[in-house]
Amino acid sequence: MLLHLNLKNALIREKTTRSITDKLTGVYNREFIELALMKEGMLNSGGTVIYLDGNKVKMINDKFGHDYGDIAIKMICDAANSCIRKEDYIIRMGGDEFVVVLKGCNESAAVRVFDSISTVLRLQSKSKLPFIESGVSVAPGYCEFTNSTDFESAITKSDLEMLKHKDASKQGCK
Repeated sequence: MLLHLNLKNALIREKTTRSITDKLTGVYNREFIELALMKEGMLNSGGTVIYLDGNKVKMINDKFGHDYGDIAIKMICDAANSCIRKEDYIIRMGGDEFVVVLKGCNESAAVRVFDSISTVLRLQSKSKLPFIESGVSVAPGYCEFTNSTDFESAITKSDLEMLKHKDASKQGCK
């Protein structure tokens, strides 16, 4: 009976883990946000959200195929993972869009993390996708949050900031 309960609990944990994990990248997916908001205290320390949107991923998919697009998406995750602490999170929102949750960090710390992600991504691009002129990059948007109640609006605000940044980049501004 005890063995049966342990096995059942293990299966439930595995199913839960699969339901909140992106299959391609291994990072969390949107479902994780609901779990994080429900789990008391998980985001109460506040922090900063960085909303990342991959540049050139659609072009890579269209010109070279989805296998190469998947490589670009994985590179974004690998770069972000290598630049954050173990208590931080990466969430794939869909396609080539990601949310990085930096617990207990302010926006200036988040900018430094983003700069590190950009540097790692630039280096990875040279080795993994050398035929992509100027490599894969990401456009950022930032927003601080103070608690879990604030978290969802921080995602929305950082997404809007990212769109402004991306729009400015297309117009040749920074």
